Amino acid sequence: MMIAAPALTEARFPIMGSAGHVLILGGPPDLAERAQRHLRRLEGLWTRFASTSEISAINSAAGEPVPVGAATRALVDRMVMAWELTGGRFDPTVGTAMEKIGYDRSFAEGLSREGTLEPFPGDGCEGVVVDHDRETVMVPAHVNLDPGGIGKGLAADMVSQALVTAGVAGVLVNVGGDLKVAGEGPVDGAWRIDIAEPAVAESSVLELLVPGGSGIASSTPLRRTWRLGDDEVHHLIDPVTGLPYPSVARLLSVVAADAWWAEVCTKQIAGLTPQEATGLLRNASALMVDASGVTHLLRGMEEYAA
Repeated sequence: MMIAAPALTEARFPIMGSAGHVLILGGPPDLAERAQRHLRRLEGLWTRFASTSEISAINSAAGEPVPVGAATRALVDRMVMAWELTGGRFDPTVGTAMEKIGYDRSFAEGLSREGTLEPFPGDGCEGVVVDHDRETVMVPAHVNLDPGGIGKGLAADMVSQALVTAGVAGVLVNVGGDLKVAGEGPVDGAWRIDIAEPAVAESSVLELLVPGGSGIASSTPLRRTWRLGDDEVHHLIDPVTGLPYPSVARLLSVVAADAWWAEVCTKQIAGLTPQEATGLLRNASALMVDASGVTHLLRGMEEYAA
């Protein structure tokens, strides 16, 4: 007797200022819609562009603990952990620097304006307190958390796990280039992922074949740029200077066990040479298209090449 393949459902939608994509194998037919609602709930909790979000409440509390839900506590936990593990190269407190260069609203609203570049180094996560017993988060006064990419990666991790718990055979959740695959994939049980960025190459830079339980994050300074006075700026900030990296890879893609950690690694190695990046990557493999357009595969990335 032949066993039918799991039904495939798919949805594409805008989310977190980016494009969302959910692909589900098996499970109830309404799961794609439920996944969208889950992602929108997380967006509402974590956006820094709405005063009603939990992140905005934390940032505006002037050093007082703020009651927040489990999802936000998990996000801030990972922010602090990532800052510690990367020695500050990933710094979620560069929110002020982002605002000062013009990224104080959604990209779709237009960011270009008059002004001059000024340095606003990250404050670091020293003094950030996540209290799970009291269900609160406290950041020191003037510290400004920016979920950014780590929020997108963690959202992909959380929603994929929820779908697996709901009984899917396999799932892909992609939030603006930060994605998590879990369970059975459609290519002999694995998942084929194209690393593609039109601003870098007309076709895929690399095709990956990864197992379920993999997280992938990609970042480029080329797609989100705007003018600040006479300067062209991008969103990849050096936490030491508080300014956009002057020299940064054209494309970074990282494979790790979780999408949030893959995202952290893209920020950790931004502004580095391939040799420097190789020495820092931890529990992750990477693709780097350097500033001159040369592609480098780092820390075992070639093992995922399809």
